[in-house]
Amino acid sequence: MLRPLARAHRGLVAALLGVGALASLCEGMGISLFLPLLHSMDPAGFEEGTGGALGRVFHRVFEGVPEGARMQVVLGAMFALLAAKAGLNAASGLLFARLDARLVNELRQRVMDQALRVRLGFIERQRTGDMVALVQNQTWETSGALATLIGIVIRLATITVFGLALLSISWRMTLTVAAALLVISWIVRQIGRRVDRLSEDGLREWNTLSQRCIEVLRGQRTARAFGREDHERAAFAASSTSTSQAYWRVERIRALVNPTSELMVAALLAGVLLLSVSDPGKLPAVLTFMFILFRLQPQVQRLDTDRVNLAASAPAVRTVTGFLHEADKPYLPEGTRPFRGLEDSISLHDVSYRYDGQADKDSALRGVTARIPANRTTAIVGPSGSGKSTLTYLLMRFADPLEGTIHLDGIGLAEFELATWRAGIALVSQDAHVFHATVADNIRYGRPDASDAAVREAARKAHAHEFIESLPAGYDTPLGEEGIQLSGGQRQRIALARALIRDARILVLDEATNALDAIAENVIQDALAELAGHYTMIVIAHRLATIEQADHVLVLDRGILVQQGERGRLLAEEGLFSQLHELQPGRTP
Repeated sequence: MLRPLARAHRGLVAALLGVGALASLCEGMGISLFLPLLHSMDPAGFEEGTGGALGRVFHRVFEGVPEGARMQVVLGAMFALLAAKAGLNAASGLLFARLDARLVNELRQRVMDQALRVRLGFIERQRTGDMVALVQNQTWETSGALATLIGIVIRLATITVFGLALLSISWRMTLTVAAALLVISWIVRQIGRRVDRLSEDGLREWNTLSQRCIEVLRGQRTARAFGREDHERAAFAASSTSTSQAYWRVERIRALVNPTSELMVAALLAGVLLLSVSDPGKLPAVLTFMFILFRLQPQVQRLDTDRVNLAASAPAVRTVTGFLHEADKPYLPEGTRPFRGLEDSISLHDVSYRYDGQADKDSALRGVTARIPANRTTAIVGPSGSGKSTLTYLLMRFADPLEGTIHLDGIGLAEFELATWRAGIALVSQDAHVFHATVADNIRYGRPDASDAAVREAARKAHAHEFIESLPAGYDTPLGEEGIQLSGGQRQRIALARALIRDARILVLDEATNALDAIAENVIQDALAELAGHYTMIVIAHRLATIEQADHVLVLDRGILVQQGERGRLLAEEGLFSQLHELQPGRTP
């Protein structure tokens, strides 16, 4: 799972491995000089054959050095090698920090890019808490897992260097120690498998806690209005406790790794020493062997710890790489034809659509065939759940119909570039989203290069200018998360201004005036009336007074188009439209 990430940063990874290998070599050689250092303290013991192959090599290297200066030369060589190792370790630390920063940044951006490219329905099925945890936490863990894996490789190189040094002193003792270390490693590996399983539980609990936190913070007004503070407090406490317990189970087992490994290695060291002190003549070689083994022990211990940590990171790595994997994700096919404007009409031919989990009989749209003329106002009406918003969902091309086609001037909608199509259409939805930014920035979101004058003009058309001017900093007033400082009607007027500044020739209003008072609604209706004939407007409304100026009306019921035509003719018919009209308060003939 980590291999693609390593390949993407092969330069830094190669540098880390190279620097780590050199540091291991310097440390191994520096520690091995402990053997000639001990021999130099007893010139009589400095003879060929003492200390195995390593002793013979050092005998040849230092044989020509005068006895009086031998200790100083050996100490100088040891210091130089260990100083080089310290410098290489510092370089390694900088490289690790650079890799971590670059990789985390890359993963965060790739996750967000994937979230913006994949079909909207896929993202809407994900829990917000899971997505937040994915971006904020699991990308860090994945980056840390790669660093841990590189550290394991470097540690293996260090262990190899130390192992070769031990072999060159005494291959019999080395093989005995290696067998014991393998047993210790196997025991730690079993602990690591247990940690992997428990980490999966911890990750699920953490995602649940993140979701609970988001719901509590977003639902503050509802919770307080219904007196459910104690319930939310208890539910959050239960989720938090469950998360803490899950990670406690992981950390409890992790905490056993170092002491268990250290205790077993200490017993090994004691056993080697007891078996080797029988011959005083071999004491320098035995002490050197013990010193190298003593330095080897932390490397083995850290290797075991790293393997457990890598196992603990495995669930996060699987989540991140699984989300970035493209083969099993749904994407909208990208068209190649640029959209340059609507000349005749938008036409739907036998369009059907159902959301994931819906049965065929409960499809949101079923066999809809209709025409939306250009430069006219088309109203889409019907009871709640009739498929009105689903129709705009498909027109915005958040998804493609499961059956049937949508055409623009006789050309399939899917043939057009998504970017140019969405640049030519503007949406004001019933759930008007306001960003945590200033009023001007929220309006300018529809056209980032718009001037201040254009922002104010769009606000006037949306009947928002007066209330914006009354805010503490006017157009520079921060609106807070989700526009918490604004009323529902004010948020919708900001969203309408955002759509109008886009200057798109197709305007979709999905219940865009449902939160406005009668005066504000009339003003906006007047503004929209001025646009009529110049824009293709698609208006979805429950209040039929909103669509009095519509040229064409589509009537949906349970996903089926039951009526379409001019408003006056539909009122004269005995159909659903006239029934809805009769139920409207303050209706007009």
